[in-house]
Amino acid sequence: MVLLCDTFPPRVFCGQDVSFEAQCRQTNARVCFQQCSATDNSGITPTVRYTNGFIQFTPQGNQICATYPSGATTVTATATDNCGLTSFDTLTVTVTGGNITPPTVLCGQDVSTLVQCGQPDIQVCFQRCSATDNSGTTLTLRYSSGLIQFTPQGNQLCGPFPSGETTVTATATDNCGLTSSDTITVSVTGGDTFPPRIFCGQNVSSEAQCRQTNARVCFQQCSATDNSGTTLTVRYTNGFIQFTPQGNQICATYPSGATTVTATATDNCGLTSFDTLTVTVTGGNINPPTVLCGQDVSSLVQCGQPDTQVCFQRCSATDNSGTALTVRYSSGLIQFTPQGNQFCGTFPSGETTVTATATDNCGLTSSDTITVSVTGGDTFPPRVFCGQDVSSEAQCRQTNARVCFQQCSATDNSGTTLTVRYSSGIIQFTPQGNQICATYPFGATTVTATATDNCGLTSSGTITVSVTANDTTPPSIICPPDTSSQVRCGQSNTQVCFQRVTATDNSGMIPSVRYGSGFITFTPQGNQVCATYPTGVTTVIATATDSCGLSSSCQTRVIINAVADQPPMIVCSEPINQQVQSGVSNTEVNFPATAFDDCSDVTISYTSQGATTFGSQSQSSAVINVGISRITATAMDSSLQLAACETTVTITAESNPCDS
Repeated sequence: MVLLCDTFPPRVFCGQDVSFEAQCRQTNARVCFQQCSATDNSGITPTVRYTNGFIQFTPQGNQICATYPSGATTVTATATDNCGLTSFDTLTVTVTGGNITPPTVLCGQDVSTLVQCGQPDIQVCFQRCSATDNSGTTLTLRYSSGLIQFTPQGNQLCGPFPSGETTVTATATDNCGLTSSDTITVSVTGGDTFPPRIFCGQNVSSEAQCRQTNARVCFQQCSATDNSGTTLTVRYTNGFIQFTPQGNQICATYPSGATTVTATATDNCGLTSFDTLTVTVTGGNINPPTVLCGQDVSSLVQCGQPDTQVCFQRCSATDNSGTALTVRYSSGLIQFTPQGNQFCGTFPSGETTVTATATDNCGLTSSDTITVSVTGGDTFPPRVFCGQDVSSEAQCRQTNARVCFQQCSATDNSGTTLTVRYSSGIIQFTPQGNQICATYPFGATTVTATATDNCGLTSSGTITVSVTANDTTPPSIICPPDTSSQVRCGQSNTQVCFQRVTATDNSGMIPSVRYGSGFITFTPQGNQVCATYPTGVTTVIATATDSCGLSSSCQTRVIINAVADQPPMIVCSEPINQQVQSGVSNTEVNFPATAFDDCSDVTISYTSQGATTFGSQSQSSAVINVGISRITATAMDSSLQLAACETTVTITAESNPCDS
């Protein structure tokens, strides 16, 4: 027997390199890192030894600790297994000498403010600056800017600042004496330099009353604001006009024409702003009222009448005085009568112009006109509309056909219901409800529909009735879907019923239906047709024939399946034992099963579990792995009845002489 010695060295792995910073004024630092991990194929944990010059390494729990000088030091970790095989990994420890990083100082945004009128300086507060250090120690900040004394107030520092820009320096010093600083600028503008803001609304227009040379006008007071927040008084000026406040408005008496009013606002520092507003007064009432009449009106006089009663919408009249005005209507000798929102009168044939006049309180007048058109007698004939042309087919052995169509419609401007007369040679027309019916010969016949109104005006429309000779359209037939049934194994036939076919014909008569399939005799039972069918598939042909001898056919199938009383029989192969050569993992194996059924054919499928696994397959052979596999054979007949058996297949591998 040959013994193989271990030729695989252990594996050792160290973590990430380590960095550390020595304390202030220190030249070295004590640093610990995670022990390196070592594994060996023997399963025994190798011993790890750490080396680097004269450094002494001390284990502390899961870590290795030592004192390192400033700079980068490489530590070698060596693992040795029981056979003396070694592996190593390295890890670098970097120590930075002493504290060389000054603290960080951060101040906020610069601050701006405004000193009040006549003040030399102003108290200003700003957010305290922040200071951080790599030592983690809380640092004290020192603020300096000339002779200004700073007073802490919560998170802020406050002090009196003069006009102009003042730079405040914030300085922080850490435990090693390293310093950093940041600055913030406080800007103070000397005194109030922003005048107030004033805004007046839109210009104002007004009209003096009738025969007046001036008018009293009010407008909304102008608004004034100032950066001091003080409410300001607004002064209104224009020559000798006296202004009187009334609530939120300023009122005065203005002459005709345009007058400019100046509004002035002054703040506490004497700064002023102004805005203007124009008041326009038109002298006396010079605007006449406005009269507006609607659309012109047309009407039709009845047959033999000389005139007709016509109504039109009242005209509207408005005036700048706001007074409701009366409108007067005139047109020759016509008398106008108000009826609600309309004015009515009797108008002759032709065009008549009606004038509507309105007068205001100052005697100013305006007018508008409306034209009434009356056409003499009825000149518009009625309108006749007939529907679509009609087609029909004569019955078998007939020389004509009775056809009905929708009555034509007739309308007239008089609103009277008109009678429609139908004519076409010697054909006699008979109304039936909303339809007109008659007997038509073969070919196309034009029917004329004529309507006459009360004034004797006529109109007509036509419709064409086409009759084709004899019946050329076979009946329509629809068969039911296929029908399935079952019989016991050994039974040769069975009684089956299916739904009668559906047959229709354009004549409106029900066609006769005949069923045929070899020597089978069909018997109607209500809505069904029954017969005795053999096993298998039988095609039944149904034929419909109309009164003219035209026929159509369709077919349906009756399927009879034989069903077994017992499941099939199946017999599997005897257990199979095979041996393969050493190093071979599988082999091809046949495991056929035998199945039979007393009623139908049988299908066999195979599945496997154990050393070899596969799903359902029809083949009776497969590649089988070394080990024990259980082959299940399942038989299924036409009735879906199942039977199963099992064969055990054992595949063993020959022993290798080199293994002993």
